[in-house]
Amino acid sequence: MLIAKDIRAEGIPSAVSSAIRKLDEAGVPMHSLLVAKSSEIIAEAYWEPYGRDTLHRLYSCTKSFVSLAIGTLIGQGRLGLDDHIVSYFPDMLPSSVPPELEALTIRNMLMMRTCYRTTTYKAGGKSSYIPSWQKEWVRSFFSSKPDHDPGMFFIYDTSSTHVLASLVERVSRTDFVSFIRSTFLSGLDISGDTYITKDPEGRPAGGSGLMMRPIDLLKVIDGVMHKTLAGIPDWYIDAAVSRLSENELSAAEDDLKAGYGYQFWRLSHGSWCMYGMGGQFAIAIPDRDIAIVTTADTQADKTMMSRIFDAVWEIAEGLDDTRVPLPRLSLVCSKGRYSEAGIRAFDGRRYPFPEGNMLRLKGISFSFTDDGGRVDIAREDGDFHFDFGFGRNVRNSFPVRQSSICYASGGFLPDGSFTLFVQFAHEELGSMKLVAAQSGDSLSVMMHLYGELSIDGFEGVAKGTI
Repeated sequence: MLIAKDIRAEGIPSAVSSAIRKLDEAGVPMHSLLVAKSSEIIAEAYWEPYGRDTLHRLYSCTKSFVSLAIGTLIGQGRLGLDDHIVSYFPDMLPSSVPPELEALTIRNMLMMRTCYRTTTYKAGGKSSYIPSWQKEWVRSFFSSKPDHDPGMFFIYDTSSTHVLASLVERVSRTDFVSFIRSTFLSGLDISGDTYITKDPEGRPAGGSGLMMRPIDLLKVIDGVMHKTLAGIPDWYIDAAVSRLSENELSAAEDDLKAGYGYQFWRLSHGSWCMYGMGGQFAIAIPDRDIAIVTTADTQADKTMMSRIFDAVWEIAEGLDDTRVPLPRLSLVCSKGRYSEAGIRAFDGRRYPFPEGNMLRLKGISFSFTDDGGRVDIAREDGDFHFDFGFGRNVRNSFPVRQSSICYASGGFLPDGSFTLFVQFAHEELGSMKLVAAQSGDSLSVMMHLYGELSIDGFEGVAKGTI
C-alpha cells in the first residue's frame, strides 16, 4: 500500500522541481503532479486553487477503472472475456441483431476493437457540445449500425466502455462506485467523496466520469503496478497493461502510440498508463518502481501534452536524493496585463449588439479596479458576468449543466485589445477565451470554447457599437 506523508519539511527531489519549473515556463495549465517511488510518495505538488482535497475529473482514466472492475468480476467467475455482450443486454437489442454486434465480445470491447468507427452516442452531434449527444447512451451502442466486424481494428470508442460500466452494475447488482470500493479499492483508504458522473439516464459515465483526488489515483496506479489490488487475478493485470492492440494510426501523441491493452495505454520507457483527456495521467514505470500522476487541462493547446511527457521522463530519469523546497504554484493565467491606457479606453463603456449575431450577444460592458475587473455579458438567454484578476485568477460561478466553478483572469494585449481567459473546473474541465478589440465607437468580440462543455453559443465573432 502507498505510504503518504507530509513532504513539506524535507522538500521534493530536484528533478521534480526542475520539471515543474519547465512546465510553468511553458505555460502548461497544470493542476497537480505527484510522484511515488517504491510505494512511497516523494513529491506532491498542486497549482492553487487545486489542492490535496480537490476532487478532479479523471476523464478517460475512468476507463481503466472499468477494466479493473471487469477483471474483478472475471476473477469472481461471474464474467468471461469471450462472453458476447448482447447476452447481457437483451432489453436493449433491436428486433434484428446485426451479426457484427452479435459477435462482439467483452475482450473486443476492452481492447477497443468493436464493430463501430466512432463513439455511438456522439454520432451526428458536435463532439465538444454535450447536449448535442444522443440521450440514450447505452441503447445507442446496440441500436447503431455496425461498420465492420469486431476484433479487426483499434478504434477508440468511449461508448464501448460506457456499456461495460453498465455491465458491471448489471452483474454485480450494485452501483459502480460501491462495487469498486468493496472490491479492488478496499484497503486503499480512498476518499469517501469519490463518485462518478451519470449519463442522461442516470447510468455511470464509465468512459470519462470518475471524480477522484489525485492522491487516490496515485494509490490505485501503484496498486496496479505492484499487483496488490484485492481480487484481480495477476494474469488479468498482466494482460491489461500489455500491448494487445496496435494504435499507431489512432493515437494523437507519439508517446501514446506504443500499443493498448485492456483500457490501459502502453508508453515509451517500458511504461504504461491510465490516460484522460486534457492531461490526466496515472503512469507506471515498473523498471524504476516509479508511479506518477498528473492532472491538467491542455484542451486549449494540444501541444502541451508533449510538455507533460517531457516532465515525466525527466523525473523518471533524474531522480536522486537531492531535495529542494516545494515552490508555491498557481494556475496559469491570461497573457493579458494591466494597462492604464487600456483601462481608459474600455472602462465604463457598454456596447449593444444587433439582433441575430452568432454569439447571441445583446450587450457587453467592462469595469476595472487596480488589480482586476469585471466583464458583464448580456445574451439572449440571460445575463452573465466574470470577475477577473490581472495576473491572477478569481473564482466565479457560471451556470453550466455539470459544473459552476470557474476561474477568470484577464488584461490587455500589446495591440490594445482586451482578453479574458476563463477556466472551468470540477465536473467539466475546459476553458473559454474572449478577445475584445475597439475601433472608434465599435467593439468586435471573438470567443472560443475548448473542451467537452455543456454550454453553447459562446463561440464565434460579433460586432457592437456604442
